[in-house]
Amino acid sequence: MKKVVRKKDEEKGSVELIVIGLLAALIIVLAIPLLTDIGTKTQANLQSINAQL
Repeated sequence: MKKVVRKKDEEKGSVELIVIGLLAALIIVLAIPLLTDIGTKTQANLQSINAQL
């Protein structure tokens, strides 16, 4: 009986790890365009400041 419970606990842990991994991947995929946009704006602002000096 304990073996069955232990197996379900292990499966539950595996599913939780998969879900956490998928959420992390989704966050990274969604953050890349945002970070790229921030980098582009920062570069443009720095070039503008450099041109004014």
